[in-house]
Amino acid sequence: MNDTHATLICTLPARTGTGINRAVSSWQIRFHTKVIRFEGFMSADLLPPPHSNSRDWKLIVRFRTPDQLDHWMHSAERSWLIAEAEELLADGAVFSEILPEKEETSHPGGVTEIIRSQIRPGMEEAYRLWTRRTQEAQARFEGFRGVHIIAPTPGSGSSEWTTLLRFDSEANLDRWRHSPERSALLEEAREVIHKTEATRLKSPFPGWTPIDPKTGAAPPRWKTGLLVLVGLYPLVMINLSYVRPLFGSLDITLVTLMLNILTVAATTYITMPFLVGRFSWWLMPATGETAHLSKGTLKGLGMIAGILLIEATTFWLLH
Repeated sequence: MNDTHATLICTLPARTGTGINRAVSSWQIRFHTKVIRFEGFMSADLLPPPHSNSRDWKLIVRFRTPDQLDHWMHSAERSWLIAEAEELLADGAVFSEILPEKEETSHPGGVTEIIRSQIRPGMEEAYRLWTRRTQEAQARFEGFRGVHIIAPTPGSGSSEWTTLLRFDSEANLDRWRHSPERSALLEEAREVIHKTEATRLKSPFPGWTPIDPKTGAAPPRWKTGLLVLVGLYPLVMINLSYVRPLFGSLDITLVTLMLNILTVAATTYITMPFLVGRFSWWLMPATGETAHLSKGTLKGLGMIAGILLIEATTFWLLH
């Protein structure tokens, strides 16, 4: 058993045939809307069969304590859901549940969104209730794989809650992100949540640009690429002109590796955070600005062209 929470792994060897994937997902949604109401519930992640020769679906259920998991295990709701699962089983198969000695963390496929929320003082209980309603709504959407909520460490003084939201595809995650149900819930949360920041793990430049917390969309690749160019160009020039000569006696392969390490580190921790902070209005424009070459987009392009011209002129004069 994991020291920090209690885990239950349910295995459902499903029958084959048309519609079985949707049937299992529908069962998982009903499972999630029931289990979420139990004290201590943390997450319920649905994992599809790992390969075409397998029919085993796994549902990994987590509670904060063994006693809270035990309460769920002896509930009428769980018994009802297991009876439902029997209708999905292949001939001769058995629905099973185990309490693993070691946490299972494999999450094949899908997309995960990390949501960091700063909660207003004194609104923790209201946030818990809002989160429960949000998870119930998410569970009704196609492709929902589960949610894992991490509360701030007691005594740390932090008000930041972290949510790991999982769907089977970016398209299904985006349907939830753009849904009227989510918009209504966000409107409810205005008095509870002070600030929210979302990051999608599946992105063209992971860790360098955030996604828009309002729409769930990543910045266009061409915009991100131009911003990376603005930050990368001076770093490359500095390395080639001033750092590379310091290692003239070393093999070019080793020197190139060292320079690349320095460049990527500086891009990750210095130039991109600086540029994203100052060009967020351009990367993630206001909702009403939909034109591909809008006034704001052209303004940003002009600023980037100007910065690149200044950078190139500076290094040309210093060369």
